[in-house]
Amino acid sequence: REEIVCVVLDLTMPVMDGREAAQALLAIEPELRILLSSGYNEPEVSRKLKGWLPAGFIQKPYRGSDLRRKLDAAIKAVG
Repeated sequence: REEIVCVVLDLTMPVMDGREAAQALLAIEPELRILLSSGYNEPEVSRKLKGWLPAGFIQKPYRGSDLRRKLDAAIKAVG
């Protein structure tokens, strides 16, 4: 757990959605950075998140270079 710095979650997942999974993970490790991924655009995601802000957001589809850039930014984000 000490080695996990950032988790990439999709907004829409089968059992828990991205927000629920993030809340569960943050309850275990409050300093964990969450990079949220979705096919929805950022304004739509903001409405769905109802005030919760992840360390970063990346819209699908994305390139590997974009993912790396977003991961780097999320890891550096202030919690």
